[in-house]
Amino acid sequence: MELPDFRCFADVERLEPGVLRLSPEESRHLAQVRRAGIGSEVMVLNGKGLRAWGRISGGEKKSVEVEIFRVETAERPTPELSLYVGGLKQAAWDEVLRYAGELGVNRLVWLQCDHAVAELKKERVGEKCLRWRDKLVQALKQCGNPWLPELEVLFSLEASLEASGKAVTRLAASLEGSPVELSEAWHGGADGGIAVWIGPEGDFSEREYLLLKERGVIPVSLGPRILRAETAVLATAAVLRLGGNGSGHQRMRS
Repeated sequence: MELPDFRCFADVERLEPGVLRLSPEESRHLAQVRRAGIGSEVMVLNGKGLRAWGRISGGEKKSVEVEIFRVETAERPTPELSLYVGGLKQAAWDEVLRYAGELGVNRLVWLQCDHAVAELKKERVGEKCLRWRDKLVQALKQCGNPWLPELEVLFSLEASLEASGKAVTRLAASLEGSPVELSEAWHGGADGGIAVWIGPEGDFSEREYLLLKERGVIPVSLGPRILRAETAVLATAAVLRLGGNGSGHQRMRS
């Protein structure tokens, strides 16, 4: 599928044929940053599985109007993929957000770990999640992904293990012992969900490794090299979404 040069986001429940007025932020980006004009073909995403094609039909720089002529619905990427990532510094976390948005992660969790290099105050969770959502939206516009990953913050490994209860396959990127290769631990298929834990820059603590083992989480290797946490996220999501078995593809219907 060929994507239009101009892609934008509309924070709406539904996209339907007709005229859609974009938000001031999206309007400014299209008109002033991207320099799209009347008649420019645009793809509109809503982050809820809808992808629309249209053309800029009017409006001002702060209030662009798009005439939508076709809407498609995408099924959620399967299998359901949840990533629990130990708290990272902002620059590294921004990379994680980009990878999650572009590779179709269903759920991304910022996890406070024993060795996390960053801490998040509970009173700032709402503020941070709004900023992180903006980063995810940028990633969606880059690649045309119609599904916005769910964002969550959890303050302990124990809480994340409870939250992952529905996942059929539970894996943890491990630097200890003799972990199995990721491709061996997961054999593909769309049945059930996958939950993957990736430690912070200081890795999981001995206590956390023991807890993961006690809860039946399978330790996996991402290769012979020690990767940065954000690179580990990229490697994991790429294998599970683009591993060549057809999973993770989104079927579209008009």
